Amino acid sequence: MGTITVGGVRFHAHSGDHHPPHVHAKIGAGQVILELIPGDVAVLDTSNVTGSELRKVIATARAARPQLEILWKKAHAK
Repeated sequence: MGTITVGGVRFHAHSGDHHPPHVHAKIGAGQVILELIPGDVAVLDTSNVTGSELRKVIATARAARPQLEILWKKAHAK
């Protein structure tokens, strides 16, 4: 598993995890799963996040998208 923290949001990608490319974001007591789509991110699932936390995760993920793509690729390198 690879992990990075950006703007107070901890993102991780599990090695050998299923496609599509995605990351798990932890914020507060909640989690958001984000798909890495071309040029953006899409929310796949949320758990225990407020609206403001979700907006922060999405904005942070969009700003850090190149890093998240690298995180996914490193977690799945053989």
